[in-house]
Amino acid sequence: MTTPKILSAIGAASLACALGTYLSAHGGNTALIHGCADNKNGALRIIAAASSCKNGESPLDWNIAGVQGPPGTTGTPGGIGPQGPPGEGSLRVVDSLGVEVGPLGPRSGVIANTHDTVLVEVSGGRWVAVAVGFDGFILQLPPGGFRLNYETSDCTGQAYGAYSFKTSRSFLGDGYVENGVVYYALPSDGVPHSFQSRRDLGSATCEPQDSFGAMATVHTHALSDYGVPFSVVR
Repeated sequence: MTTPKILSAIGAASLACALGTYLSAHGGNTALIHGCADNKNGALRIIAAASSCKNGESPLDWNIAGVQGPPGTTGTPGGIGPQGPPGEGSLRVVDSLGVEVGPLGPRSGVIANTHDTVLVEVSGGRWVAVAVGFDGFILQLPPGGFRLNYETSDCTGQAYGAYSFKTSRSFLGDGYVENGVVYYALPSDGVPHSFQSRRDLGSATCEPQDSFGAMATVHTHALSDYGVPFSVVR
């Protein structure tokens, strides 16, 4: 081989080596995702930041985090949330020793048409309005009374009753007091039951019955002992 041919071969090899290094080397930038694409079939593989592509592959880099897009459109405003219990500064019912019974209830509902009410927290941030007067809690029933229905024959076990309209999930509406216990209804689960006995709230008489249907579950909450008379303060 002549000297010019030898020099040409050396130069070509050096150029190929330099070109191969340029195409296959990554700069070790950990802020990028590094990959190698096969020059024949386009197959892609991900490699470490300091690694290099093989012969016959071309290096490709991607940003790990893309450019932030424009702000989205404003969403539709949500509905009005349920009314919470009165806050500090509102009228409150207290007993003879100044112990707070609860916030003065809303002037709405069946009971509030004839009596003042006090809001009683029955469970988990849920409240009912109970009739009150100077002498304490009052059993004030809705028109037609409040009937408790039972699957047993002796008026024991889970009670079921008619479900009255509730204004929100936190305010359950009216509650009815009997012997220091508040009775209130939650929505029916839609499952029908067979009822064998019944009792009207305020009466100790248990009567037999034979009926079938879906009714609301009746829950109870024991009231604390308060001294009378009750009064309203701010």
